[in-house]
Amino acid sequence: MLERLWLDTAGRERDFYKGLIQAAVAFYHWSRRNPAGAMSLYRSSSRYLKKYRPACLGVDVEGFLPQYTELFQWLRRHHLPYDPRLVPAIRWTS
Repeated sequence: MLERLWLDTAGRERDFYKGLIQAAVAFYHWSRRNPAGAMSLYRSSSRYLKKYRPACLGVDVEGFLPQYTELFQWLRRHHLPYDPRLVPAIRWTS
């Protein structure tokens, strides 16, 4: 679904969707025990998403990024096994 939005979007929002997709792929790599791939996509997605703080298209980017960053810093230092309960939620702004 996000990939279709990304492909169909032009302009500034296109990179926002790219950041969200890359964040999802970072979690996928983590779940497949590929920490190098997870960290690579984490860094790339973070660079995209930081440009859209505090919110974009109703998504609370500011609420997601600190949790996302903290989790991947722990992954990098401690080689945490994947646990879907640790994945931060993407929330709508109010």
